[in-house]
Parts: sequence; structure tokens; C-alpha cells
Amino acid sequence: MVKWGCCISPWSVGGDPDATVARTAAMLAQLADAGFAYAELPATSLAQMPAEAMPELVRAVEQSGTPVLACNSFVPATIPLVGPQRDLEQIRDYVTLALGRCAQMGVRTVVFGSGTARRVPDGLDRAVALRQIGEFLGVCNDVGARIGVDTVIEPLRKAESNVINRVAEAADLARGLNLPHIRVLADSYHMAAEREAYAVLDGVADLLGHVHVANARERRYPGHDPRDVDDLADMFGHLQRGGYGGGVSIECRFDSFVEELPRALDTLRDAWKGAAGRA
Repeated sequence: MVKWGCCISPWSVGGDPDATVARTAAMLAQLADAGFAYAELPATSLAQMPAEAMPELVRAVEQSGTPVLACNSFVPATIPLVGPQRDLEQIRDYVTLALGRCAQMGVRTVVFGSGTARRVPDGLDRAVALRQIGEFLGVCNDVGARIGVDTVIEPLRKAESNVINRVAEAADLARGLNLPHIRVLADSYHMAAEREAYAVLDGVADLLGHVHVANARERRYPGHDPRDVDDLADMFGHLQRGGYGGGVSIECRFDSFVEELPRALDTLRDAWKGAAGRA
């Protein structure tokens, strides 16, 4: 059975580690109260957390009872993965740090979106760019194999990335690499923006490692628009037929986190039931 989760970013504006720990604990409690099974945190922020503050953050998560099973926002814009400015040694060091921090939190899935970091510079051959992204993913696979963390390739809409915009492209890359700890993510918002039919999910069931969902039109919480249940039921029907049983995280903009969380979860559950009724 799928697990329902939500992406949160509890890092304090001023970068105060104590404030971050307190806010993390509060948001995890809010997720638990709303009925969510897990949280998804930004890997970039974890990598930037002072090392001496990590034990307290880990303790806050453990005491909350709400696990952190996934991380998004993997690579910062300051670490280019493609083009003449990329530095493989810097990439290896960062991946080792970031995935290691994620593993400390109990994370088993890290989402590789990072649209700016993977941007293909003007004039660079696309085949070269994909090879360089493949080399980055090879580093992720090697590190992930040692610590038990999978990296999932997230297709991003063209407004956010000029490479890997569709699930089919991410699947082609993953199949070509054939690495055990590299899988694929499907995001309902990006799929809608790129007009990619959910039917593509039928052919990638063996690669699908994680799912993101949001309102397809404004990237608000699922349930913001009455059409969201039917939209997501369409997606979920393909997930069910493929036997998907992993995490489904809401990744969206909330106006009122506490008030909208339960509505969002009700929408996901209704859509899942609706999909089962159509099968």
C-alpha cells in the first residue's frame, strides 16, 4: 500500500539551527495530526546544517514519530553538474555529504530535480550533457549502494529545466545506465505542464521509485480545485495497475499549512479509492 507524505522546508530564515530543529519538530507533529505517514525534507538544507546540530535534528525526528523517508532539492545551483564549470571531485564530495546526511535521518529516497544545477549551457551538445548527468548519477549510485539510499530522477517542466522534462526521458536515461540505486520519479504537476499522459507510467513500473503530487493548474494543495480528485484518480489508476506501493509526497505551495493538510490528504485518499473503483 502507498504511503502518504508531504514535502516540508522547516529551515529558519536566519539559519539558526535551534530554530530549525524546533520548527522541524512542530511541522512533523502537524503532519502526524493530519494523518500523514512521513515527511520529505530538502537535502540541500541538510547538507548545509552544522555538523554539531545534526544529532539534535535526528533526535527531534525520532521523538516525533513521523519518519523522514525522502528528501528533495538535492543539488544546489552553486554546484553545476553539466558543462565546463563542473568539478567531479566537488560533486563527489557533495554527494557523499548530502546522501550521508540523508541516511542519518533515515531517508531511503533522494529526489534529483535540481533544475539549475543540471541546466545544459548554451552550445553544449545534448549527448555530452546527458553523459555528464549519467556520471553524476553513477556517483550517486556508488554512494547510495554503501549507505542504502536510492536516487530518483525527477522530470521537470521546461520552465524549470532544459533537460529531462518527461517521465519517458528519465526512464530512458535510467534504463541506459542500468544502475541498481538509480530510479525514476513521476510528478503529477510536471506531467500536466508537459502534457505527458499518465499512460506512460504503465511502461515504467519497474523503475518507479517515488511520486510527487499537487494541484495540476496552480501547484496548490491537492483538493484546491474540485477537479483534483479526478485528475489524480487517473494517475493513481496507472500506479495501481503497475503495483506501485512506495511514497506519494505532496509537493506544493500551501497558504495555510495546518488547515489545508487534512483536506489534501482526504483528496489523495478519495482519488486512490476512485482509481480502484475504475479498475
